Amino acid sequence: MIGLERKKRILGAWCWVWCAVFLLACLRTGAVMFHHVGLDYNEGWNAQLASWQAGQGDHRLYSSENGFVFNNYPPLSFIIFGWVVKQGGDAIVVGRIVSCLSVILSSCLIARFVKIVTRSGLSAWMSASVFLMTVNTAFYSYFGMNDPQWLAHFLMLSGLSILFSSQGVSFACWRLALSALLIVLAGFVKHNLVALPLALCVWIFLCDKKKALLWAGIVLVLVGGGFDLCYNLYGMGFFYDVFLHKRTVWLGRIVHGLGAVLLMGGILSVGIGLSYYYRREVKRKDSIVLIIIYLFASLLFGLLGAMGAGVDYNIMFDVLISGSILCGVCFSKLLEDSWHENTVFVMCCIVSLPLLFLFPARGVSFYRDIKNIQSNAQIWAKNIDTLKTYKNDTLCTDMTLCYWAHAPYSVDMFNLAQALKIGGQKFLIQEAVMMHKFAFVQVYGAPKFYRGRSDIFNNWLKKAGYHPVFTGQGDMILLGYGPQGR
Repeated sequence: MIGLERKKRILGAWCWVWCAVFLLACLRTGAVMFHHVGLDYNEGWNAQLASWQAGQGDHRLYSSENGFVFNNYPPLSFIIFGWVVKQGGDAIVVGRIVSCLSVILSSCLIARFVKIVTRSGLSAWMSASVFLMTVNTAFYSYFGMNDPQWLAHFLMLSGLSILFSSQGVSFACWRLALSALLIVLAGFVKHNLVALPLALCVWIFLCDKKKALLWAGIVLVLVGGGFDLCYNLYGMGFFYDVFLHKRTVWLGRIVHGLGAVLLMGGILSVGIGLSYYYRREVKRKDSIVLIIIYLFASLLFGLLGAMGAGVDYNIMFDVLISGSILCGVCFSKLLEDSWHENTVFVMCCIVSLPLLFLFPARGVSFYRDIKNIQSNAQIWAKNIDTLKTYKNDTLCTDMTLCYWAHAPYSVDMFNLAQALKIGGQKFLIQEAVMMHKFAFVQVYGAPKFYRGRSDIFNNWLKKAGYHPVFTGQGDMILLGYGPQGR
């Protein structure tokens, strides 16, 4: 009994440490998230598409054939944030808040699941605190960023959570239906989150074949209904843009995915190692089987997805979620069994070890972000004001700048570059540039050296006679084809 109390005190102390690290990292998040400073390329892309969904401008949500903006996301997040735009809200700032709330609510669902499965509140706290710490250190850029990734994960976890009452797993028909609905809604926010639905389907099948068929049938009906609605709203452009999106694939990019796995190496080694140690006690209907299937499916789809150009470490977030849950479940066994308290301490150290190497670099980076946010905000404010002056005559290559300046013409440089690399299609944007539809083109660089993300696009600008005519704040430049700038 004394040994149990010591182990609990050790684990509780580590949980406080992990929570403290998360809260310290939140200082950086809170300092930057309400300023009009772009944090990531995707922020402006998501906001611009939300404004189109809200009816601003004459653009369609799925219109990659014109070459300006390529949309390979399902429409639900744009519908949600389009409503925000209609109410006069800032889709980027609101999106950042939603991202933070989604992460925190996801941690609550992780803790709830572990608590139900293990009956250990301390193990539940351990899972949630490790998850939060890792999110805001190893993968901090997605915490408080305007991107629907964490909103989709929250909906997925809600679909999982609804199948577990306070008494344990429940396959009541209403729970199966609501779970399927939440899973499908998550899929219409971010369509490549397939690991958890697959794991759920397999595990429910192991527990109850009839219930598995019922759950899968409801999912298929809801997906079919969603596709039909999207076809009626957006036509075939929805299917073409989402499922036939042009992207280069390179096997070597798996290394990028493995880098994200290394940052979670402590969590995964402890979770997988302890679950292997206790493998003889596991029955196929146990909840830990679901989490193990979820973890390995996440690793498989994450590494495959990482091969695509532009795919960031968010492709591995399912690995973090499942690994955090598995750690919590396994730590509950450490507390119950006759392990020495030193073993608990060592396991906590292993969980934290990869992130210990990150803390110095992250600390310096966060300090610089907080220190420089005011000056960066002033630079962005001046560039936004400049762009507002010529907004109806300017093509923006920075979609965040374009959104805040309410400029109607923007180009998704990353996806355009990908489409041009693959080739086989001509885009209207080329004709628009060559025919001088835009008086100005906004780029970044120096007057004598500026580059976009595509050499082909740069050549269009040169052939059309665009040259630097105005230097903004920071490294923003306006190109024009006239003899002098404005």
